[in-house]
Amino acid sequence: MNKLLISFIIVLFFTSCGSILQERASWEFMQNAEFKIGLPVKNDDIYYLPIFCDLTKYNSAPLAINKSNVKVKGDEINIYLYYTLTRKNNVDKIKLGKLNVGNYIVYYIDKDKSKNYIGVINIE
Repeated sequence: MNKLLISFIIVLFFTSCGSILQERASWEFMQNAEFKIGLPVKNDDIYYLPIFCDLTKYNSAPLAINKSNVKVKGDEINIYLYYTLTRKNNVDKIKLGKLNVGNYIVYYIDKDKSKNYIGVINIE
């Protein structure tokens, strides 16, 4: 009975503290997950950037993206993502905010702050 209670407490701890145990994803990690972006989507004047990746492909643990950070500077969009131990992706699109018409170069910012080119999106 004690082993069952301890197991339950451990599982409860990891599921409730998932956001505490998050890790910033490196560019190499995201490349291994075959990270891609989709076409921007507009909803109520706010743009979102769909993302696609499979974090379980090279990892035995069930990992998922749970947080994103974005900085828009001029015609550049800099993003980085965080992941945690979980079975469900909480992030399938990144909120970009209100954007002006034009082309934006999208970069993934690595842990060492180096920029990694992802692509160009067009806002019409």
